[in-house]
Amino acid sequence: VVAVVRALGIAHLGEVVAAVTVGVRVLRIGPYLKLDRAREAVVVGHVRPHVAALVQIDYENVGNWATRRGLNYTTFKDLSVRPEVRELIAAEIDKTNHGMPPGLRIRHFHLLQKELDADDGEITRTSKIRRAIVESKYAPLIAALYENRGVEEEVA
Repeated sequence: VVAVVRALGIAHLGEVVAAVTVGVRVLRIGPYLKLDRAREAVVVGHVRPHVAALVQIDYENVGNWATRRGLNYTTFKDLSVRPEVRELIAAEIDKTNHGMPPGLRIRHFHLLQKELDADDGEITRTSKIRRAIVESKYAPLIAALYENRGVEEEVA
């Protein structure tokens, strides 16, 4: 999930939590976020008012889900921007949030419109997230999650 051993997030209520803990919970709840690699959700929250996440869908599983429902798409981006997919992932995150302390619940998320890629420097060749690069590259998106500028999905 969040390939971070060094990072500790401090949520609004003062809980100290490894970002890995929250991220692992996100990915263990459903088949629509990959379980086999550590690169599908980047959980942020260090020195921020709440926990948020950049989420990469499992293209194959979500694609199969969409096809069964007659939803048309041609690319990863087409699929990830569909409102039905956002609702699906929001429901998955909500399931995870149910078992988490209030200060550790993911309150906002954004679905990435491309897969994190080693060629872009976002992950290593062994699929470990390069957190500093991802946080830097997606800084405007992360900031928007905290400023409610319309890129996020709020989770109940």
